[in-house]
Amino acid sequence: MKTRRTVFLILGCIFVAFNILALIAVGQNPSPDTTLPADAETPVMLGHYVGLNLFFIIGFIFLFIAYRINRKIKKVARQNLLDSF
Repeated sequence: MKTRRTVFLILGCIFVAFNILALIAVGQNPSPDTTLPADAETPVMLGHYVGLNLFFIIGFIFLFIAYRINRKIKKVARQNLLDSF
């Protein structure tokens, strides 16, 4: 279970780092492909936001799964400690 937690933690950090790098790249060199038009409708704005932050969303899901696994590991360790008495 610790291996699974480590894998999810590493994947989450990698995806969040990729998203930060993408946001830095878009901020330094805005092009017509990465900027949102002023008269964009709500679905277009939502799609642009989700697409721009897709790696962050996936990374956050991986980090949340790693957190849940970590809680489960601690719970099992605490239960084993109580059972040993």
